[in-house]
Amino acid sequence: MALTMPPTYNFLPIYREALLDGTKTTTVRLGDGPDVKVDDIFNVTCGWADDADARELLFVAKVTYAATKKVASIQSRELAGETPDCRRCKAVPFVVGALYHRVLTPDTLIRIVQFERVDGKATTSDLSEDPIE
Repeated sequence: MALTMPPTYNFLPIYREALLDGTKTTTVRLGDGPDVKVDDIFNVTCGWADDADARELLFVAKVTYAATKKVASIQSRELAGETPDCRRCKAVPFVVGALYHRVLTPDTLIRIVQFERVDGKATTSDLSEDPIE
């Protein structure tokens, strides 16, 4: 029986403290990644996107809300738990666009994921797997 590893959400180092102190409990990503559902479990790592070997496993989290929608459809309540740079709907295309080096339009699909920390760190982890960027 093969052990299935939870997927990984990687965050840039500028978000490390907000993740650890629990003020960042929401992430906005491009909407073209794998489907995410409520109650999915994932590893939260921190590090630069191009250096998977140097990523630090911070904790394991559980999805409490997930939605894929157009930028123009974002509601402010969905951004609760985001960092101050991305708490306003009008800021999302600029912040997310800068992180992904893309121009986001009102029709661009994005994914909003809210999560809560699950006790402890993963006991087994393969951080060389492709993270959910």
